[in-house]
Amino acid sequence: MHDSRLPHSHRALVFALGLVTLLAGCGKVSTNTTQSGAPSVTVSGGSQVRLGSTALFTATVSNLSSTAVTWQVNGVTGGNSTLGTINTSGVYTPPAAIPTSNTVTVTAVSMASPSVSGSASLSILNPIPVITAAAATPVSGTSYTLEVDGTSFVNGAQIQVGGTNVTTALLSSTALQATINIPSGSGPLSVDVMNPNPGSMASNAVSPTIYLTTVTAAARPHVILYTRPPV
Repeated sequence: MHDSRLPHSHRALVFALGLVTLLAGCGKVSTNTTQSGAPSVTVSGGSQVRLGSTALFTATVSNLSSTAVTWQVNGVTGGNSTLGTINTSGVYTPPAAIPTSNTVTVTAVSMASPSVSGSASLSILNPIPVITAAAATPVSGTSYTLEVDGTSFVNGAQIQVGGTNVTTALLSSTALQATINIPSGSGPLSVDVMNPNPGSMASNAVSPTIYLTTVTAAARPHVILYTRPPV
């Protein structure tokens, strides 16, 4: 009678192969790849800056191989004299005068992936004027020339006497002039300067020195001063 059973050694081999296959299947590792977020650049910093000052911006770069960025102002790398400039540290310096639009866009562009960028808007405002001295010298009768010295005067700056605007001439960023009326017997005057919008704000107020006679600015420290016109 023919024995159809496999030899013991053969059956053992088949069993071993099956066990290996089973173990291989059970031991298969499924790898979950955690998705990091999409690459991004976020720009943060102030929303306003006045002429004569600076604004600092920072860029937070996520999910990119490098955090290095290139800074732009309205799409111009590094900015320019019209829009203002920005250095590699993110420090923005406004132009000498308010641009046609006083709002610019500051952008940080990823150097690792130039298609990834972030932006922030910045409004440029006129500076706050400061008065350091003011003096009035007679023209004729009760008419006086008022000269106001200080810093951060811009085109359109307005002298105010007792809270009332007077016609003002801009001599420079440090000097303004106006013709005012000072009746005999007037008390001390209060003078300030208001720069125009955007960002209009008044300066400190001062009481101008009033002179008896017309003198040059250089000679003023050597003449007798009065707090008001002679009666």
